[in-house]
Amino acid sequence: MSRVVLTVMVSLDGIFDGLGEGGERIDWMRADSERLDYSVELLDSATTLVFGWRTFEGMSSYWPHQSDPVAERMNGLPKLGCSRSPRSTSWNNARVTSDAVAEIAALRARNDEGIALIMGSADLANSLTAHGLIDEYRIAINPVVLASGVPLFAPGRSRLQFDVVDTRIFASGIVEIRCTPKPQLAS
Repeated sequence: MSRVVLTVMVSLDGIFDGLGEGGERIDWMRADSERLDYSVELLDSATTLVFGWRTFEGMSSYWPHQSDPVAERMNGLPKLGCSRSPRSTSWNNARVTSDAVAEIAALRARNDEGIALIMGSADLANSLTAHGLIDEYRIAINPVVLASGVPLFAPGRSRLQFDVVDTRIFASGIVEIRCTPKPQLAS
């Protein structure tokens, strides 16, 4: 079975996406050589990259014009953009689906050792979480409080419980928690 892994950065107060336009939404995220090396390591473990549509648009407009180890992997790996409506893309090795749940369920059911890596994409993550389709969460907590913005987990959802399988502290102060969802008990 393939695994579906979400990797995302949040603030201490759980905000995934800050307020503002363009780069202002993510200018609080720390990136240094250690995080870049980690990004390469993470991308090397992936067999497919998966993005919600807003994240896909940003990535597809940025990465094709870059030339570094991260760009090489971002542009070379198969990619899936998830949109609620039919769309097209010209990004190398990418396709678009309007049925993310069915596509991810099919990816997950493949009989291989593949890893579908969801990068960012809080709306998509919430939808897939609701359907039990994410096998591992890698949440990098950035030591900043934003106080407003888009939370990673949508308000009003059912309680989620996780088992922590690993943690990693980066020199920049970022702490990544790797966890797997516990089976949800019926109430």
